[in-house]
Formats: sequence, structure tokens, C-alpha cells
Amino acid sequence: MNLTDTAREKAANLRVVIAGTFLYGLSANMAKAIWQPFILSLGAPMSIVGLLESIGGQQGVVTSLIQPVGGWLSDRLGRKRLLVAGFLVSVLGVGLYVGAEIYKSWYWLLAGVVLTGLSLIVLPVRDSLVAESAPVGRRATAFSGLMAALVAPGIFAPALGGYMADNWGFRPVLLTWLGLEALRLGLTSCMLQETVSRE
Repeated sequence: MNLTDTAREKAANLRVVIAGTFLYGLSANMAKAIWQPFILSLGAPMSIVGLLESIGGQQGVVTSLIQPVGGWLSDRLGRKRLLVAGFLVSVLGVGLYVGAEIYKSWYWLLAGVVLTGLSLIVLPVRDSLVAESAPVGRRATAFSGLMAALVAPGIFAPALGGYMADNWGFRPVLLTWLGLEALRLGLTSCMLQETVSRE
């Protein structure tokens, strides 16, 4: 593989990572609008809302504990393998949220938030991939693009999630969330190239 092919492969990886981050930003912001009302609609007390956030939210105990492990594992197992595993766990976690809505039981959410918390093992892996894929003189630009892909959906996705919930209930929002996570998994599985072995 010559230098031109390597540069193209890295640029393609960067596009895949940014597209996946956009999908995550879209699903996360849609879910944020309905998360607390959804939990309460299942008959859970307000204390359970706090418990679920403490277990598996962005700053939850599971998420906090798994972060250092993510970087260590990706250096040994490879970036793609760990990303695919993390996205698969996320799909399973959101699938449990759908199950909670179908069976009207908040107990499903306990396992779901643990899985979605574990899925955030991908965050240090994603950042490593961006650093490896961007040219040295453009790394700040690449990280800016990554952050833009993450936060841009926040402009419209919460309103979209709220509108869907108001008009059709929570299930379409949850199924859309599940579909976006599955799309992110498929995109990464099919299009991302490993970087660790070559480096």
C-alpha cells in the first residue's frame, strides 16, 4: 500500500467516524427530550430516574469506570473491533428500552442503562481514531468537525423527538433510536478500516 492509498484510507476512516458521531448525536438528542417522561410513564418514581442516570448516564458510574479500560483495550485489540463491540452493546441496550415500552415495565431499563453505559467504552477509541486518521496539520480541524457532528443535531433533534412522542407516543422515538444505533453499527462494521495493526 502506497502513501496515497494510506492517506485515502485514513480520510475514509475520518468520514466514517464523523458520520457515526452525527448519528449518535441525533439519537442521543432525540432520546434526551423524552427520557424522563418515558421513565415516569412506566410507573417509576422520580428517585428511579436519578438512579438510572447515576448508573449509566454520561457521567454515571458504569460510564466512568469503563473509560480507562476502553483506551487500554483498543491499543491491544484494535480500534475497529472495540468500536463494533461497543455499538453492538448500545443496540442491545436500546433494544431493552424498546422492551420496557412494550411490556410497560421500568425494570428493563436497569439492564438497559448498564449496557448503554458500557457502550461508551468507545469514546477514547473514537478520539484515537480521529487523531490517527487526520493529517498532523489538520488534527484540530478534524476534532472540530467531530464536535460539530456531535452537537449540531442538538439544534433540531430534541424538538423532533418531542414532536414524535406527542403525536405517536414513545415507541416511534425508541425505534428510531434503535434504528440509528443499528445504522451506526453497520456503517462502522462495513466501512471502517483498522489502524492499530498497521501502526
